[in-house]
Amino acid sequence: MLKHKMFFTTFGCEIIAELKEGLEDAIVCSSHKIYGPQTTDLVLQLRKNGIDEVFVAGMSANLCVESHIRHLLECGFKVRAIKDATAGALLPIGDGYKSALVNFHFICSSVLTTAEFCKKTTSAKPLVKPHPKSFKKLIHKSRKKATQL
Repeated sequence: MLKHKMFFTTFGCEIIAELKEGLEDAIVCSSHKIYGPQTTDLVLQLRKNGIDEVFVAGMSANLCVESHIRHLLECGFKVRAIKDATAGALLPIGDGYKSALVNFHFICSSVLTTAEFCKKTTSAKPLVKPHPKSFKKLIHKSRKKATQL
């Protein structure tokens, strides 16, 4: 079910220090141009590696993350979102994170926390040791910056 591979883009992506350990064998895909993966080789890389289930997390829940989820679902993948490893803009007109979570529950196979993801993947040795506290700290910082805009 879960292959132990991680996929990252090269452009505009910086992996925080706490997560870099174990990424030597990660597969790097071409970067996405707007929001979704349609202009990348992500689907090709997933299929070449026999992967049919994808766990998605990221910094822009209602834009990039949701676009990736929708495209991967339309391509036939089983997609699960990791909600506390995902963030969204908080603006006076609305909360991008909360609106994305509503959609995640409608369209994903499931919506997990990082703790649930870690339990699901502990039977096998993951490439990265997930740090839920690091994710939460990073998400808090990004949401705090968004409220200052």
